[in-house]
Amino acid sequence: MSGGHFDYNQYRINDIADKLRVRIAIARTKPSHYGYSDKFLEEMIKGYNMAMETAARIHRIDWVLSGDDGDDTYVEALSEDISKIEFDDPKRDKYWIKQNDDKFYCYECKNEWIELFEEEEIRCPKCKASNTG
Repeated sequence: MSGGHFDYNQYRINDIADKLRVRIAIARTKPSHYGYSDKFLEEMIKGYNMAMETAARIHRIDWVLSGDDGDDTYVEALSEDISKIEFDDPKRDKYWIKQNDDKFYCYECKNEWIELFEEEEIRCPKCKASNTG
């Protein structure tokens, strides 16, 4: 199946959802990092779940509009796709964080560590050097 009616932009929805899912996981495991309220966290979770379902729907619609699938198979195929979506699950937070870790290496003291969060400037936690990569 090829699709392409929407120039494959539906995959951007998945990218946004993945980034949102990591933020949710970090916010739950380290609440003080972002300082989001419980109400806002609930809204982020809703947004993530909706984005995942929307991406699946748009993807299937894309295939119908591109002539790869018929509208007669849309509902059944969509139901199957939605059943495979990993909706928000707090038990999977550590997995999501680990999948999106960034490894850093300090050339000054040879320290290697994982940075879970996007920071303005990355410094070695051991020697505080900023010559990392």
